[in-house]
Amino acid sequence: MRSRKDPIIVTGLPRSGTSLTAGCLHACGAWVGNVVEGLYENKAIREDVVKKHLHDNGFDSLGVNPIPRDTIQDVPNLRKKILKIIKNEGYDESGEWLYKEAKILLMSAAWRKEFPSAKWIMVRRDPSKIVNSCLNTPFMSAHSPSLDFWNQWVRFNLRKIEEVKNNIDCIEVWPQKIIEGDLSEIKGAALSVGLEWDESAVKKIIHPERWSFS
Repeated sequence: MRSRKDPIIVTGLPRSGTSLTAGCLHACGAWVGNVVEGLYENKAIREDVVKKHLHDNGFDSLGVNPIPRDTIQDVPNLRKKILKIIKNEGYDESGEWLYKEAKILLMSAAWRKEFPSAKWIMVRRDPSKIVNSCLNTPFMSAHSPSLDFWNQWVRFNLRKIEEVKNNIDCIEVWPQKIIEGDLSEIKGAALSVGLEWDESAVKKIIHPERWSFS
């Protein structure tokens, strides 16, 4: 039986629509805790666990530049740290909880080991559009103005996605479909991870004008 202490994990490349996907699932009842507004990323988990362990292992804490050559295989006491954070923030196991984080791709083996019954949702987008978005988004392009850099970075992360998919069943979501009004895929994902579909709540957070998925 799946433990509700094991999360719904939403991951994928930055600029692929992970926030939109997480927002839709939150609208269907997934608990997220104290998050960065609009990003649905739990602040304490992101800062005190994910970014800290990236930094401590010699990675860029943002997982961008320099492009990593490998991934973190083990994070000591990961489960204990995470469960302490969500308990302190009020999670009572009465429903599913969600953690959204693109950088989990750099430590997916550790999360798979510590949360063996987690439900993984892999957010996808056309790689060329991700590169385009990185080049045209100031806080991303600040890492590098180079088209070659972003192509290499995307290829690296796509390999990490394939590694996850080869080791665990993932549910794929393509947010461009959401923006275009096709909610069938995100509805299927919500139901598959134990949430109740709430179409009216989902529609309230979809703002096509804020997304560049053309």
